Amino acid sequence: MRIWNKRKLNMKIPSITSPKYRDFIIKNKKKFMEISRDVFTKDGLIKCNDVIFENNARARYFWYKHKTVALFPTIYSSPIIQYLIDKPLLWNNCAIRFTYTRSVHARAPMFGVPFEKAIRIVMEKGFIKSKFYLPKKNDYIYPSLLIYLNRRKESNNSMLELQAWLYIDGSAEVFYIHSESPDFINSVNHIDGAIMHCDQQEIHDIFINNKKIKCRDYQKQFRIDGSISVNEMIILIDVFFPLEELTQEAFSVEKLE
Repeated sequence: MRIWNKRKLNMKIPSITSPKYRDFIIKNKKKFMEISRDVFTKDGLIKCNDVIFENNARARYFWYKHKTVALFPTIYSSPIIQYLIDKPLLWNNCAIRFTYTRSVHARAPMFGVPFEKAIRIVMEKGFIKSKFYLPKKNDYIYPSLLIYLNRRKESNNSMLELQAWLYIDGSAEVFYIHSESPDFINSVNHIDGAIMHCDQQEIHDIFINNKKIKCRDYQKQFRIDGSISVNEMIILIDVFFPLEELTQEAFSVEKLE
């Protein structure tokens, strides 16, 4: 199964500061839009098995498998790719959101998060809801992380389900994670991450009223199916969520009744 390709390809990608870059993007957008819709998952992602990877002295490049279309991860899926780049087994089970042009946005650093306490509680009670926040004097809705962890009924395979929403103040973007596991101790069967664009009422409903809702423009950024370790899941969540203060404090701050 082909994963990586480190040969130099015929197609050249101009520097983003080059006058040729605009023409390149116009052509690349046309080719990207012509990719068969069958290539994309129902969430608009491209399976990593269909992606060619090129590594040279300047940068890493991604191409659709026929080497005619340059692929660029979004600002949200890029950290996931950076983590998976040297893990071909995870790469084989992943699908990523790509686009036709480079992103010029930066991302914040990310770190790990323990959540064993929440697992013990949900195994006993079947459900736990937690909220973590960063108090700021001038904000009505603080930067917040809302987590739901529940155990499904036996008729629904008794699977544990984790859902998490992250809000950064001053933004309309809400980061969302969904994962499933038999126990969140040994392995995880599924994880996906998405970005939602929410208006102020929707943000209020999620982070003040603590409601589980999907905002407009729900866009999945990555999905991994198949057994992975709980540690891998935690790292992926940390990579995807950009606020280290909240993830470091998960399941230990402002627990909700």
